[in-house]
Amino acid sequence: EEWIENERMHLSETLSRSLKQLIDLHEHAGDLEGAITFARRAIVNDNLDEENHFALIRLLGLTGKTALALKQFADIERILVDDLGVTPLSRFYGREEELNQIGRAFANADRRLVTLTGSGGCGKTRLAIEYGHKVGPDIEQAVWFVALAEVTDVKYIAPNVLKALQIENHVSRPILETLSDELNKWKDCLIVLDDFDQLVPQAKWLHELLGRVPGLRLLVTSRQKLNIEGEQEVQVPTLPVPPAAAPVGEVLSCPAVQIFVDRAAAVRTGFELTEDNAEAVRAVCGQLEGLPLAIELAAAWAQTYTPTEMLQELNH
Repeated sequence: EEWIENERMHLSETLSRSLKQLIDLHEHAGDLEGAITFARRAIVNDNLDEENHFALIRLLGLTGKTALALKQFADIERILVDDLGVTPLSRFYGREEELNQIGRAFANADRRLVTLTGSGGCGKTRLAIEYGHKVGPDIEQAVWFVALAEVTDVKYIAPNVLKALQIENHVSRPILETLSDELNKWKDCLIVLDDFDQLVPQAKWLHELLGRVPGLRLLVTSRQKLNIEGEQEVQVPTLPVPPAAAPVGEVLSCPAVQIFVDRAAAVRTGFELTEDNAEAVRAVCGQLEGLPLAIELAAAWAQTYTPTEMLQELNH
């Protein structure tokens, strides 16, 4: 009943406030592992609260657990996309050339599979989502994002795509038929298949899906090519970083720096690039080799550190 739901929400909010207080108390007492424990509990209580995720990311970074911090950042991006249907945490900067390359690749009606390749954290997922938003209005918003990081067999791709379409499959009918029929309701449609790495050996299955749906285009993200017929590869490099002692205007025009400033301003009100911090911000982005995900992670530290202090931590 309604009063039960209201009471449940009240208790959840009370628990959330209490957990955040415990995180702060343990951190200020120097017990970072204890703070991490309560940050994880806060996420279990409310995994859509961005503040909980950033608290955990910051604490993991402070304890030197960079790999876990990066994984947590990737997790919150996927939660936002899968559960809320919104874009990841920062605005999109740069990548005009890569967006154009994807568009040119798909311009060939006979080549409907494009793979974005690049190192982990280089921005493949974010680029794929941005392309989907760009073309959405032209194809009646028939764009779906499907996260495959936890999928190890191609037979589970179809169920995950149907879930994205919010369609249930009847047990008595082959799932690929149901999926094909649903997708064929659109003249043109796009599916983003994210984190395909572990499925590369089974990639030929995609040909069957493309053969059944003439209007379908597949945009795949993977650290390596799928190496199947008809595939077109778009490499996603890291972002360039300005040279040392570059003018503030040149530094701010760099997408890597723009990402840092945007994310830092989200966690620290009033943060902006100035003559005083421009070189430190540039150096942080350079130290992280222009990797967007690593830059967003570092910028999340702005709640606690100045750019100069971040650079010192990275150099330790």
